[in-house]
Amino acid sequence: MSAAGNGDFCTVQGAVDAVPIGNDRPVTIDVRPGVYTEIVYVREDRPHITVRGAGARRTVIQYANNDLRNGDNALKDGGPADVCPRRVLETSDLHNCWRAMFGVDAADSRMSDITLHNTTPDGGSQAEAFRGNNERIVLERVRLRSFQDTLRLQGKGFVTGSHISGDTDFVWGTGTKGHE
Repeated sequence: MSAAGNGDFCTVQGAVDAVPIGNDRPVTIDVRPGVYTEIVYVREDRPHITVRGAGARRTVIQYANNDLRNGDNALKDGGPADVCPRRVLETSDLHNCWRAMFGVDAADSRMSDITLHNTTPDGGSQAEAFRGNNERIVLERVRLRSFQDTLRLQGKGFVTGSHISGDTDFVWGTGTKGHE
């Protein structure tokens, strides 16, 4: 896929959405060098996806998504009927899965050689660059950037050879707690 329009898809989300629901085979989405300005969400029913960039300094996905735009704070007076799938915390997190710049609710997901940058400015609000909520989520050679809540893992994940930068709670989550 290519942001320049000379690949099969112009957006990462478009490539993710092309993976069949209930996929049971490994699928690799190769993301060519460039800057992709978008929110990406991998639904629970699309497991076994690898998103592979051309190098963390060459392939960047960025967007200013945050709690004031798409989280509990933004939707406190009413939001979609659907709350976050695989929700862990009972009293909050009704819609906080939507505030990440790149969110994954699918098992067996991998990312490598890419930068994920939540461009919400300092003092904006909670704004994850990556939120993973399932089993066997792997990040390899990934740069994660955001001012607050940069990396949130719920479930089981593995991060190696990566760089995570942020300020407040830049690595957080519920780890290996069970899901309802």
